[in-house]
Amino acid sequence: MLTYGTLICPMTGLYSSKYDPEDCIARRMKKGDGIFLGKLDEDTGKANIYAIGIIGNQKPVTLVRWKRISKVVFPNPQGGIPPWRERCFLFEGTRAEVYNLAAEFLIYFPDE
Repeated sequence: MLTYGTLICPMTGLYSSKYDPEDCIARRMKKGDGIFLGKLDEDTGKANIYAIGIIGNQKPVTLVRWKRISKVVFPNPQGGIPPWRERCFLFEGTRAEVYNLAAEFLIYFPDE
């Protein structure tokens, strides 16, 4: 079961300067921000989210408190799928609303 651990940048997926994992995690995220662990199924166009987490301390390493979930979202084929192919990316506010991600955090982390 996922609980609390060090966040390690993924080693699979595309790596572009637009979605640089080091920038995405180390410089743009802060304590209390939410994070998901997921993967795109290229054959079906569905993205499976396997875990939800809250960023804890970031010095000397980034720690995340994880909860296992099972959620399927459907990225928009006209631009929403390319980020899912990357190692790491930040959700835009409108996509987060469409996927109802705020509700997931309220369910799994009600005290945050």
